[in-house]
Amino acid sequence: MFTVYLKSAGGTKKYFTEFETEAEAESFCREYGWEWVDENEFVWDMDYEEA
Repeated sequence: MFTVYLKSAGGTKKYFTEFETEAEAESFCREYGWEWVDENEFVWDMDYEEA
């Protein structure tokens, strides 16, 4: 299991979603350009790790 998380420049890190394989997690992050823009237009960096 691989967890995709969001992180801010200030060090905040929060869980976002998860995938069964590393390839799926990496593909998801790559599809969004390794960034996520939330409802407040704040841009988060995106990464993944093994859960």
